[in-house]
Amino acid sequence: MTVRQKKILILSDSYGFSNSGSRLLLDLEKAFHGEGVICDFLNPDNNQESNGRQIRFKKKQSLLLRGFSEIFLSIRFCKEIIFRDGELYHGVVSYSPSIFLVFPALIAKLKYKIPYYLILRDIVPQWLLQAGLINKGPSYFALSMVASLNYRVANFIGVQSETDLTFLKTTVTDYEKIHVLRNWRFLPKFVKASLLKNHKAAAPSLKIIYAGNVGAAQNMGHIFSQLLDMNDYATVSVDVYGFGWELEKIIQGLAGHRYADLIVFHEPIEEIELLPKLTEFDYGLVALNDRLTTGNIPSKIITYLMGELSILGIANNGSELQKLITSNNIGAFFETTELQNICKKKLLLKLLVANPEQRRNKISDCLQEEFCPTRAAKIIIGNLLSVGSLKK
Repeated sequence: MTVRQKKILILSDSYGFSNSGSRLLLDLEKAFHGEGVICDFLNPDNNQESNGRQIRFKKKQSLLLRGFSEIFLSIRFCKEIIFRDGELYHGVVSYSPSIFLVFPALIAKLKYKIPYYLILRDIVPQWLLQAGLINKGPSYFALSMVASLNYRVANFIGVQSETDLTFLKTTVTDYEKIHVLRNWRFLPKFVKASLLKNHKAAAPSLKIIYAGNVGAAQNMGHIFSQLLDMNDYATVSVDVYGFGWELEKIIQGLAGHRYADLIVFHEPIEEIELLPKLTEFDYGLVALNDRLTTGNIPSKIITYLMGELSILGIANNGSELQKLITSNNIGAFFETTELQNICKKKLLLKLLVANPEQRRNKISDCLQEEFCPTRAAKIIIGNLLSVGSLKK
């Protein structure tokens, strides 16, 4: 490390190179490097490709043991930081759905006398409660206590949306330390297929793709069923490159649908393989459970935009997803309730008459303005600098 170079320690429980959190962290590292800051990663993975040095652990993936796994992982991170000698860090950054990384972050903050930047992917435990994964019982209140500690320990907090910012302002007294980072991605190097869409049939038709997690936050079984019902008026096919603990249940539930042959479930593939396939579709589907009031921005949106694909968003009226799509003119947005009523034919017509080709410039502008990793890196570094640690 040269005299002018600064070093940041990044803590994360994201694991697996195909994990969206892993990809975001790799791009953030590249952006840090471009700003003259190098990174050490402390994470549970043994497959990540990174220019930074990594101290890796293997994390249990069982859903039943998820909570205990995250606690044990935090303990192992703490031991690694406590017994590490000869390192000099200028800041610690935590990125994770897990809130238990506050403990190794606190140790790093005290040991190296450095500021701590917390990047919130989800507002926990509120997100878990709204998604129906936990009840408002002892586990909820225990997680709330850990979350509150995290907010107090962090010098700065980065959230994904204005909605999350508004929510945290009711919880964090020093709300000036909260910033909207959104998600971010660098455009990958890949050879795009022909941008001409040759799949159009003589009859009105739409091809929709869904790629990503199929879980409680998406309510995808209901959404897929409603989209298939649109075949009463025109041909609507859906391709799913999904994963998640609800996937098998959804596949079985749709097997008896009268248009079951128009939805195809594929094995999930790496993003670099998925991007050229996006040119075969009209819309990339993003749906959020209508019970969610927190406002994270799903990473699949960025994947679709990188493939110059228009977004079909389905969520609550006034949601962060609606604001993103409508303000940037990058697709179509429907309220969840609209799919359940007699407006389906009207909604389908709206999708059919749209010209996704005209949205290409809008999509490119949106990627640069809303989801730029360099922007996020500059916000993080700039605020860590304000404490003075990176100036030393």
